[in-house]
Amino acid sequence: MEKDLNVFAVDSLGNYTVKTITVNNLDNTKPTISKAQVQGNKLVINSNDEKEGLGEGSGVSKYRYITSLEKLENPEITAENSIEVSKDNEIILENLSEANFIYVIAEDRAGNISDVYELRLQKLVLKSKVNLNLAEGKGGVELDWSDYDIAGVYFAIYRKEETEENFEKIEDNFTNNTYTDILANDKSKPVAPTVNINTNSSEIQLDLSSSDSGTTYTYYVEVYDISTNALLKTSNKESVKI
Repeated sequence: MEKDLNVFAVDSLGNYTVKTITVNNLDNTKPTISKAQVQGNKLVINSNDEKEGLGEGSGVSKYRYITSLEKLENPEITAENSIEVSKDNEIILENLSEANFIYVIAEDRAGNISDVYELRLQKLVLKSKVNLNLAEGKGGVELDWSDYDIAGVYFAIYRKEETEENFEKIEDNFTNNTYTDILANDKSKPVAPTVNINTNSSEIQLDLSSSDSGTTYTYYVEVYDISTNALLKTSNKESVKI
């Protein structure tokens, strides 16, 4: 883009001279965020300020971002409601366990602002199933959160038996996304059988009935950044009866 500027030189008597200067390559084009991703508790952004046919513009100078539990249809990112970080500084994310989305914009040195970039964070979804063949027939619980990327993180696993008040940490610094709990056994005794004897016929008939309520365990998993030990996410609580 070109723009003509008129420069006036005026003396004390009011005499003046005018010179017109043409300014080329004014940056009035917004920068672009091509990719954003979360690595551990850091937000890594790829951006540029390239102008078609002209190369790099004034250059990206800073980012602003907000986090949200819910998807925002028309997010507005302002200086008042966002966190601002210089392009050359690391973006350290806090309270990631309370966010499912990150919205970020880039601003160049001329004040042009990019479109809002939406980043959906990984969800830590815990699933469980009973395997009665484990622990020599006593049974056990298989936990799975394999949809979560394990690169650069570790996990803590918590369990609570139905008769217990508090959760117990059963694994820490765990680096896989599946776990088998062979100590989650059925500890409840079956209900004593009800016996009905029918002697109305020539044969004695026994009617036996009993039940076994089993034992219920509840689990959840936390994920931490392996380099900073920052808590990134907490899973859903998953209850299973064995």
